[in-house]
Amino acid sequence: MKVEELVIEQMGSRHLDEILAIERKSYSTPWSPVSFKNEIYNPYSIALVAMLGGAVAGYIIANYRFNEGHVLNLTVHPQHTRKKIGTHLMELVLDMLRHRRCTIVYLEVRASNTGARGLYEKLGFRETGRRKFYYT
Repeated sequence: MKVEELVIEQMGSRHLDEILAIERKSYSTPWSPVSFKNEIYNPYSIALVAMLGGAVAGYIIANYRFNEGHVLNLTVHPQHTRKKIGTHLMELVLDMLRHRRCTIVYLEVRASNTGARGLYEKLGFRETGRRKFYYT
């Protein structure tokens, strides 16, 4: 994949069917349609999709309050992993959060998700704690 082929756009209801299919492929407890709609229409959320060849290849949702940002969901379609799509989405959202004056950004990641953990560490995140029983 060439970076030029990747188009990042605002997430909308029109993307939900594809997003929900990716959620079901990626997680044992996927987000519900209502969860996505709540973030799409939340004025304090950033919800983006990465389009590749006219199809959703990945998406990210973050929200912010005051000086804090929270990355809620970053997912790349299983057939498009290791193509830097997650990196592009994270870098863009981090830049958008900085422009909204966020000085702290946090997220949760499954301890066993070494790929995501590596990406987050590369982007400057560090582990500050572990929440027992956060993931089922």
